[in-house]
Amino acid sequence: DFIAGAGMTITPNDGANTITFSSGTGRYGQVFTVALSGGNFTKIQEAIDSCLNPSPSNPYLVRVMAGVYNESITMKKYITLQGAGKYSSYITGSVTAADSCIIDGLNISSGIVCNAVSPTITHNIIKSGSDGISITNGGKPWIKQNEIVGCFGWGIRCNGWGCDAWIIAN
Repeated sequence: DFIAGAGMTITPNDGANTITFSSGTGRYGQVFTVALSGGNFTKIQEAIDSCLNPSPSNPYLVRVMAGVYNESITMKKYITLQGAGKYSSYITGSVTAADSCIIDGLNISSGIVCNAVSPTITHNIIKSGSDGISITNGGKPWIKQNEIVGCFGWGIRCNGWGCDAWIIAN
């Protein structure tokens, strides 16, 4: 038995004895693929910068295929940055989060910064020369099921009045 997931349809044709699998953008207004070759972009930041006017009714998905991406990333609101898995998609720089963004399934070498923003951060490996995830100025991120390793500062640091992170199973 096959079960369709988000954005996926399964169409059986009993007469031809075939099954057709297809996918659409699902809940996303646009989907971009970042890959070292064969994607829409070779740089993650270029894909994020190409997300025009993301909003709650027009969210974007930026899929990051397996590989090592030597860049630091600045997110935008209403963009999901989804890696191929925390053991496959590597970002050697840092990630600066934005409100209402999602950072999922990546291996991030230089930490995540949440300055007065409330992103969702899930299923990543996060390393850093200082703090793994730095939350300042009233940031309220949702941080779930990450591996935070090799930090010389704090794994997760909430610093300042109004910081209120939701942290579970890291």
